Formats: sequence, C-alpha cells, structure tokens
Amino acid sequence: MFQINKSFLINKSGFRIYFRRIPEEWQQYKNIINGNLRTFLITGLNCGHNYQFYIIAFNDIGMSPASEMVSKDLTKSSGNSLIMKIFIN
Repeated sequence: MFQINKSFLINKSGFRIYFRRIPEEWQQYKNIINGNLRTFLITGLNCGHNYQFYIIAFNDIGMSPASEMVSKDLTKSSGNSLIMKIFIN
C-alpha cells in the first residue's frame, strides 16, 4: 500500500507509478490521470523475481515527495500482475 498526502490531490491531479525488478534500474510504469483512483493493476511482471514500487502524486502546482517504497516478492508466484492500493492521509 502507498501513502500520499491529500494536499497533492487537488486540481488536475494524478499519480506516476515507478517500479524496478531488483537489481535493475527504476523505470516509470505509467501516469494515472485520475486523482480519485485508489486501486490499480500492474501487469507485465515476471514471476520468479523481486520488485520494488513507489508512486508520486502530481497536480497543477507540482509533485509530491515519493511514497515509501513497497517491495513484492514474486519468486514463489505464478502470476504476472499485482493489484496495488493507495492510502491518502
């Protein structure tokens, strides 16, 4: 679960999702142009690997600090997608 300060979810707001397969470099997964969205599906992952994720909220004024990093171990999983949730504080 990611935590983002609600002050960044005003005006034209959304999220940027970043991820990496350990030990590879960070890459942007996608922009979500819907500040009301609280659950999203990440697809295209490879089972047998460890992943890390973080998000940044953005609006017309700027970007939030990065959320805390979330790790997911898919080494014992047979799936290739995750459902992630965003908590607004």
